Parts: sequence; structure tokens; C-alpha cells
Amino acid sequence: MKVCAGFAATVLSLVSLTQEADARESSHSAEPYLLVSTLHTDDGEGGTSFDRDAILVTPIPGETDGSTAIYDLPPTSSEAERSSNWHLPAIIRVQPDGSRTLVNETELAAKVDPWLERGGYTRETCGHWIFTWSAFKIDCDPLSVLAIAEEFDLGPIDLQVGRPVTIKGATASGKVKLARSSATTKTYIVNYTLNPDFIRRTRAESDVVVGQILKKPVTLEEALAGQGRQSISGEISDQFETDQTGRIIRRTTTTTIVTVGEDGKGRTSTSVRTLERQKPKSVKSDR
Repeated sequence: MKVCAGFAATVLSLVSLTQEADARESSHSAEPYLLVSTLHTDDGEGGTSFDRDAILVTPIPGETDGSTAIYDLPPTSSEAERSSNWHLPAIIRVQPDGSRTLVNETELAAKVDPWLERGGYTRETCGHWIFTWSAFKIDCDPLSVLAIAEEFDLGPIDLQVGRPVTIKGATASGKVKLARSSATTKTYIVNYTLNPDFIRRTRAESDVVVGQILKKPVTLEEALAGQGRQSISGEISDQFETDQTGRIIRRTTTTTIVTVGEDGKGRTSTSVRTLERQKPKSVKSDR
């Protein structure tokens, strides 16, 4: 969520330019910003969906080893939305190695029981899935907010041409290629081969959730066996857009999955997820 500096003709000018870039980045890094996520899906059989979500990130300045920020709903969120999202605001520290720590875990844990009571649930229902207007997990673990932070992570990622980049769901890393360059932005692309086992497990886990909601339990082993009877292949494509400081401002991930059943019939499903950094404004969150 960062910056790189250019080279100058002399050591003196290099130091000067670096100091100026660091000062600009330090100023920008303390400003709140929105991370806006959109997801378009097409299941290849006529079904499509669209989701839009956003989270407000407020960096806490003064960190010398790692970074800390407050993750919260956008300013336009209603009281009802805030009441139902007990995980936020969350204060999360990112270590230099990329690991995350929840700073205000005790504060968030104290919000769980009141949230359960408002919904008519008890501690016994924690971890279970129900269906209202959509599938909904009764999540009582404050640490699960770390997954939200990971979901809305824009980096930093080393985008030097030729460098390897990894992504969840791929068989191996892909190499960075420069697609476009201008005075203000650069666009990089990375292509990966889809990992079929990752997709099978993801779908099997979904089958288990559906079975729980319908009260027709399915074990993960049974679901995996069912998914194993299908042939799966595909690819993932990442597109990164950076600003003039080298900071990633937009990432678009396109996943294409080809599934062939036991009957030999195939279908191609796609998902396009865009994560974009924006200045705070009237952005409605579905979260």
C-alpha cells in the first residue's frame, strides 16, 4: 500500500530526489483512502453476478518497522450496516514480513455477544451457515477480520519486469511484463496457470456449506470425491496499474475456468475482480 525513486546523474541529486519522494509518500501515506472492490462473474450457463464492496483505510503515522492502519466501513455507511459489521473498525498491524496482527482484538471480542443477541443467535450457532437473502456465516472470531484486510490488499508487490509474482489458486508464479507506460501510469501484466486442485477444493467447501444450509450434510471428503470426477483447467491473468510514484492503484484479476464433466460436456466460467484505490467519497458498501 508504496514507492520507488528514479536515478539522477550525481549522488547529490540522487539523495535530493529520494528525500523529496520520501516526503511526498510520507504525506500521502497518512491520508485515509478507500479500497473499492468489484466482482463480475459468469458461470458459463447463463448465470451472472455483480458485487461491489468498499473499505476505508486510515494509516497510523509514525511506524518505523511495519505499518498500522484502521480498517472501517466507508463514511457513507448507515448505522444498520455498522451495527451488523462488528468486526470493524479494526486496527491491524502489518509486519515487514507481511504477517498481520489485530491490535484491538479485545475490543472487537466484546462486541460479539451483543451482536449475537441482536440477531437472535447464541454462541452455539457460531461457525454455522444460514441463509437469509444470501448465504451467511455466523462468525464470532475477531481474528477473521485479518482475512478482510488480506482480501483488500493492494501490495506492495515487486513489479520489476521479469520478477516472479505469486497468486492464490495458481500452480506456480508468473513473471511480470510491462504492457503500457506513460508519464503518469504504468500497466503490468502477469499470467498464471490455474491449479485444478485449488478449484476442486474451493467448490467442495462450497458444497459442504450448501449441505449445511439445506440440512443435507455432506463431508468434505465426499464433496472432494464428487468434484474429482470433473476435468478442470484454466488460467489467471493479473493486470496492475501504478501511479507516478510506483504505487499500485488498481489490480484486475481475471480467472477463466474450463470444466468438463463425466459426460464430456464442458463449460467456461469467468470472474473479473478489480481492486482500486480511491479518495474517500460517496461509495456504498455491501459489507
